[in-house]
Amino acid sequence: MLAGAVLYARDGIVGSWKGNSNQLSVDDLLIGNDPRNMEEWPTWVRSFICEADLLSKFYYQGYDNGGEGAIRIHLRKTVSAGDPPQVSYDKILDLTRPSHADFVAQLELVNNYADLRDDRAAEILTQVGFPTPFFGGIVGTHPQRTKYTLEIVGIAQMLAAKVAMRVKHALACLRPDKYSPQIQPLVPMPGHGTLPSAHAVEAFIVAKVLSILIHPERQERTDQLMLQAARIAVNRTVAGVHFPADSMAGAMIGLVLGEYLAACAGSDHVNAVTRATFDGQGVGNADFYADTLQESGDLKDFEVNGNKIVEIDSPAVVVQGEDVSKPLNWLWKKAVDEWKTPAQRAAGA
Repeated sequence: MLAGAVLYARDGIVGSWKGNSNQLSVDDLLIGNDPRNMEEWPTWVRSFICEADLLSKFYYQGYDNGGEGAIRIHLRKTVSAGDPPQVSYDKILDLTRPSHADFVAQLELVNNYADLRDDRAAEILTQVGFPTPFFGGIVGTHPQRTKYTLEIVGIAQMLAAKVAMRVKHALACLRPDKYSPQIQPLVPMPGHGTLPSAHAVEAFIVAKVLSILIHPERQERTDQLMLQAARIAVNRTVAGVHFPADSMAGAMIGLVLGEYLAACAGSDHVNAVTRATFDGQGVGNADFYADTLQESGDLKDFEVNGNKIVEIDSPAVVVQGEDVSKPLNWLWKKAVDEWKTPAQRAAGA
């Protein structure tokens, strides 16, 4: 109906053809690859551009580690910006799945967590999708006032989801209901592998990115973000769809990816990515808590009975120069400006 009305309206007013009546000149054209063009594009287009930049730097290498599936994620770094550019690769993540015996030991934890389903059902059902509002309540986001921050959060969640799915494919770990018919999950069991927990990856990347983006010196806010991320991850075990070990791997990936996004965005606070290894062999019946892998928002080692489940590798991988995404940097600066005080804006800070 609207299309037909517009058609008739145009026929009624357009008159004879006059060509370039707006008198556009060459000086009015947009400059290719200029990050300022981001202002012109819709939100979803900006998201696609930034996600493409972030995902393009990864190289996945599957391998066998002691009979268990394993995968390494390498980060591409520009050595010289020629045509084509010369690049090198640095490992940032290395994951080995737990053994069959480890998952069997974890199964009892999943069963025990089912006692919390009645208390947490509202959270679990609300968190089936991206649980953005649970973080917004901590930092005070608003769809108009902090629209660029929410764009960054959306990009972080999509990055986390896509990396998590690639790792799930490589490790191919079975869900809890495959081990016991008594699990009977509260929500429909997803159709992909269990480790890592994508919800944990998504929750911890958002917590990390927001802690870097918004007044990083405010530790209580960071602590609340990390507690919320951990609760979201644990809720998936309460629901019966994940083992605690899945959350360990997911939290590790999320914290590393959070640093990666901030560094690729040209953050003033983070320019390097922590290198970390998850080896689930020997995790046994170890549970996952908010402080299992992080302290004040920073990744830390985690050991179970002499088995190094999560280990930080040195040195961190620096992201700078040509490896900073100019489109993402434009968006990051817009988001940072949303959290400046009136005094800071007046001073041009």
